[in-house]
Amino acid sequence: MIRVYMLGTGGAGSYEKRGYPAYLVETDNTIILIDAGFGVDSKIRSLGLRVCDIDAVFISHEHFDHLLGITGLLNMQFEEQCNKNLEVYGPQRAIEAVPIIIEKTGPRNAPKPKLIGLDISYNKLMIGDVIVETIPVDHSVPTLGYSIESHGTRIVYSADTRPTDIIRNLSEKAQLLLHEASMPSHMVDIAIKTKHSTVKEAIDVGKNAEMIALIHIMHVAEDEARRASGRRVIVPVDGTIITIG
Repeated sequence: MIRVYMLGTGGAGSYEKRGYPAYLVETDNTIILIDAGFGVDSKIRSLGLRVCDIDAVFISHEHFDHLLGITGLLNMQFEEQCNKNLEVYGPQRAIEAVPIIIEKTGPRNAPKPKLIGLDISYNKLMIGDVIVETIPVDHSVPTLGYSIESHGTRIVYSADTRPTDIIRNLSEKAQLLLHEASMPSHMVDIAIKTKHSTVKEAIDVGKNAEMIALIHIMHVAEDEARRASGRRVIVPVDGTIITIG
């Protein structure tokens, strides 16, 4: 069984019910955080969890809305007197940005994170009882999506991306696809230019997944996303918990 906590379902512009991107994935033995948008520390506290409970953090790319919450996590470590090093994985450029963010804005006395840069290619890692596979996707900077599998149950996270066959094919084997739906369909030209997906495109990519959750939603895409929701298509807000398997 996998539980997915929607900590932040917005994009670069957060608004009511949608904070910056952050998704907590929990199995019986392992907790993984996917992306660390600003304010993620308060969302984790609201679950009654400690940073020390998190086994690994996977960042999708270097853009601020997915990364700036790292300093909040480190500050939590300092407050909790957590002595273990937070493991942070992500594309090399994103990982290289972390020490700069910490130097400029982060707590000085927190434990140093363990930073692991990943190639923009297929990688397979074992974190506790979870198999994490990296997925190269199509965004404006080097970006990785992630497939997370535990005991035969799989979720796929698209990260920020244009529609890709890689995500489409993996979602056919997934119980849950988390796919960005940043823009309404009439803004497809802007989505193409900025390397994002529209609501319609995201639903099409996930048409063979058991369930698709539309995430990273801009305010202007909210109404279309809501109209598209149904049995297989859900539009979670911050605080939503999805249990699969």
